[in-house]
Amino acid sequence: MEFLQGIVSKVKQKLGKNGKVAKHETASEQMAVILEFVHNFAYPLGFELTNEWQFSLRTAFNVFVKWFTWFLIVYTIYLDFPSLDDVVVLGGTCVHIIHTAKFVVVVLNHKKFMSLLNFILQVYEVNVTGNREWILAKSGKTISYHFNCVIVGSVAGAGLYSFWPCYDFLVNGNLTKVSPLIIPFVNDEQLKGYLIATAINIGHVVFHILGTFAMTCVFIVYVDVYDDLVSLIEDDFKLFDAMSEKGVNDSERQLAFRNMIKELMDLARYNAYMNELFTDIATVECVCCYIGTVACLFGYFAVNFTNGIGAIAYFATELLMVCYIGQLVDNTTQRITEVINNTKWYIYDVKYQKVILLVLNIVGRIQPILIMKLHPLNFATGLMIIKNIYSLTMFMLNFLE
Repeated sequence: MEFLQGIVSKVKQKLGKNGKVAKHETASEQMAVILEFVHNFAYPLGFELTNEWQFSLRTAFNVFVKWFTWFLIVYTIYLDFPSLDDVVVLGGTCVHIIHTAKFVVVVLNHKKFMSLLNFILQVYEVNVTGNREWILAKSGKTISYHFNCVIVGSVAGAGLYSFWPCYDFLVNGNLTKVSPLIIPFVNDEQLKGYLIATAINIGHVVFHILGTFAMTCVFIVYVDVYDDLVSLIEDDFKLFDAMSEKGVNDSERQLAFRNMIKELMDLARYNAYMNELFTDIATVECVCCYIGTVACLFGYFAVNFTNGIGAIAYFATELLMVCYIGQLVDNTTQRITEVINNTKWYIYDVKYQKVILLVLNIVGRIQPILIMKLHPLNFATGLMIIKNIYSLTMFMLNFLE
């Protein structure tokens, strides 16, 4: 990513004493800084936003942590089985499945992730002047806002997960477990073992949340740029409408129209790539949030696992974030058709109107991110998941009675 590295070096030269970037930075410089920010979070976990990324010791350590967690899950179930406590372990297993799925998807599809990032950088490199540069410049504030939302959600999830055990230990002196996982050779019923087990569990959660944060930030960049691409197409259609009203030379209109069609085809491919990369992740995330929340509610009511409330809060923030991002994609996908329908197609020449009909057919096939290729990822689907969580939880509690 020579372009990204070059832009970042220019931005660093413009940094003042207070570390803030000058106000006159371009949209491409903003995007370079944003990607550098995400890269800094992903780098310690073994991910790199570069085309030359290779499996490294950092990646190997990430793999080791995940395999060690799977070992603890199997070891705990082996010692407790059969027991109602295994249902609580299922909740923790769902959290780890989410992190593992994201890791596997990124490692196996790194070239596809980078192809989208390279396309984004090319778009920002080409559109450096006029209204198009201004449209792209606005995305910097939008992405920063969404990053802040993810930071708040991630900190809230990790904090709520760890709050009650730490509070109960520091204030009441109770050795309340953060996680039901059993660590070999560590007796968590004694103070020393409890501190070791708590440190390992909280450190493990923070480590994986950093990976989730980096992955979510990449997702946000894709989604917000997706909306910017639609805005660029909308701007081009407005320009073409003006050209048609003024009766501009047909050769110039043909060139402008051909560029618009090319942008629409790029948008359709962008949507297909984004869906391919994130459909599986969104499906795993929603299914695991559903199963994990039910397991933690069951653990809280049936076996008095107090920290189940913290785990439920984590699942709630995770589900809210993924549904929010899915809603943004859903809104943008619907907006594409609105942009084309709002054009002054009725003043176009007949040859252009015929192409518009073909474009509407192609755009109609653009889909939002689908869960299990059935339900669109949005707030409505999130509400459906919450209703099903309540129904299944009530069924399990009634069954125990």
